Amino acid sequence: MKELNNHFKISYFTTFDIKSYVRPIFAKLALPNVRIFNYNEVLKYFLGKNSKSLWRINRLLGKLDNVVFRGNKALSSCFLDFVNNVLLRKVKTDVVISLNTMLASRRIWGECKVIVDWMDVWMTSKGEMDVTDVQVLEDADGVIFWSKPFMKLMTKQLKIKRFEYVPYGIDLIKFDPIKFGSDLSFREKYFVKDKFILTYSGGFWRLKGIDLQGTDNMLEAFSKVSRRVSNVILVLQSFKIDMETLRLIKKLGIKDKILVVGYRPFNDFERMSLFKATDVFIAPSTKHPTGYYAERMKYFQYMAAGKAVLAERSPGAESVFGNTAYYVELSDSEAMADGILDLYSNKDLRENLGSETRKRVEELFEWRKLLPKYRNFIVSLISD
Repeated sequence: MKELNNHFKISYFTTFDIKSYVRPIFAKLALPNVRIFNYNEVLKYFLGKNSKSLWRINRLLGKLDNVVFRGNKALSSCFLDFVNNVLLRKVKTDVVISLNTMLASRRIWGECKVIVDWMDVWMTSKGEMDVTDVQVLEDADGVIFWSKPFMKLMTKQLKIKRFEYVPYGIDLIKFDPIKFGSDLSFREKYFVKDKFILTYSGGFWRLKGIDLQGTDNMLEAFSKVSRRVSNVILVLQSFKIDMETLRLIKKLGIKDKILVVGYRPFNDFERMSLFKATDVFIAPSTKHPTGYYAERMKYFQYMAAGKAVLAERSPGAESVFGNTAYYVELSDSEAMADGILDLYSNKDLRENLGSETRKRVEELFEWRKLLPKYRNFIVSLISD
């Protein structure tokens, strides 16, 4: 790996809880002198209770943006850039790595080296991007893509100076359901000892009513499966489930066939036990660009469990799973139901696919395989 001058002060900024979104921990393994800052904690430190007022003002400006600028974040981004320029510049640093674009504006950091670690690529259904995000990305010294399909798309559309693909991957030292989970523990706790378990772990994400995860189609497919097979359950492990999804579950008549497991830290024992108990993981997708090209964090965690994955075919899913998933076409609930039933009735197929997914994640996506690439890219930017 490339050597780094230890006199450089490198700061990683995130708006997320690092117990769930662990990319900053990955960055610190690659670059041990990185300081990690949670943006919300920084605001509380400098503003105290007034930090809540900041978000209220920002939401109000966001509503004005929707009316005046058709959703482009002109007012809200200028407001946040002004506040952040005053507050974050108090953090003495030479290099800023920002999870997503929000904290990567050149207006905040001036002459510092700015690197965007780009997790969430926000686009409209027509593939259009916010003009503020475009400016941030083109002004940045470098962009790290979590998705290879997104990288191919964005580097054709935008004038990005330097870029690299480093996926989210998996830390098998911390997250290994095969080693640390307990199939029996989960099944006994939730009284599902004899059930065939389908699992979806992730969010229910809608933008202006549009399902960005493909979960509606997954639920419709499961309703078809549940009418044909009695001992199959769907486990939903998520932060929260929105009202529109709850109404769909009720409409489909599958409430009694679904087990909801709430938020758990990514490597919580119960979560790893769920993954070990799972028979088939479901990886839905969507035609909306934000989901279509994404390499979801859950994909790598599914693979770590060494179980079969049924995935809706998309560039993001194919980039991660390769030929190790059982693919069905997008937005076809009947095809997904048939795929689930095929896997249900074919244990050898499930085990073969599971073995291949585990092998692939170990060879391509384990953190120790990705750390040198991440480090070398950042060091090369700093050294220029």
